[in-house]
Formats: sequence, C-alpha cells, structure tokens
Amino acid sequence: GARKGNGVGRLPPSAHAARSPSDGCVCTRAFSALAVQHNELERTACCLLRASPEAITACSWNQNVICSDVPVLVEFWASWCGPCKMVHRIVDEIAGEYAGRIKCYKLDTDDYPQTANSYNIERVPTVLLFKDGEKIHSITGTLPKAVYVRAIENSFLQQ
Repeated sequence: GARKGNGVGRLPPSAHAARSPSDGCVCTRAFSALAVQHNELERTACCLLRASPEAITACSWNQNVICSDVPVLVEFWASWCGPCKMVHRIVDEIAGEYAGRIKCYKLDTDDYPQTANSYNIERVPTVLLFKDGEKIHSITGTLPKAVYVRAIENSFLQQ
C-alpha cells in the first residue's frame, strides 16, 4: 500500500512481476504521479476547510460567544499593536488545530471599545477563553502557544 506522510507511494512487489527488466517501472511512475496528484488535492482541501478566527462584532457577541455550545477563544487586538500580530499567528494555528472543538474570534478594540471595556480589557493583545457563556481564563501579552493550549485543554476538563 501507499505510505503516508511524504506523498510518495510504493507498489507491492507483485505489481512489478509483469514488467520486463528493460522497460523501466512504468507502473511505479504512474502510481507516483497519482499519489502526488492525490497529495495536492488533500493539501488544497485542507486549506479550504481550515478554520481561522472570524472577526466578531458587538452585535454578534451574545450569539457567538455567550450562547456558544463549545468553548470560545476571543483575541482582543488593535491594528496599531505589533505584539498582536504574533498572537494572531498563534490564534490562527489554534483555530485550525481545534476546529470543531472550539470557536475562535478576534475583536478589534478600536472598533468595539464598549465590548472591550465590559470585560476590563486595558491592554492588547488579550485573549479571553469562555465556556458556557462565562469567562474562564484571561491571557494578556504575547506568550508561548503552549500557554493558550493549556488553557483550552483545561476548559475541556471543567464540568
């Protein structure tokens, strides 16, 4: 069977029995071409299906955060904030890795200061984690991805 991981497949030895030693391995080349095409399609589908944080507004806050049936991670950010760009990358990765198990959003504090104020957001970047409509964790500043992941994993353990 085909090996996973490197996009190159190997046929079993019995598939080579019909070829003559002088004609090269046409079956392996054809199979390899199919394996490469399949790998490209998988990568394309993965990119299309990959979750990424959506922008959230004050109007959609209750529906998407408070009433969510799964944990919600919200990144509070501002366009002028350099460290926010680093946190964006981390939250993007988390959104892809936890797709279907959590929801990830980002809220521009300059556009929605009233929402930020209602959660006492004084500095950006700040990431809040919600479960069952309640804030259960807050992280301010740029921290390693493991800190965010630990908070998410702990939210799964909470009843």
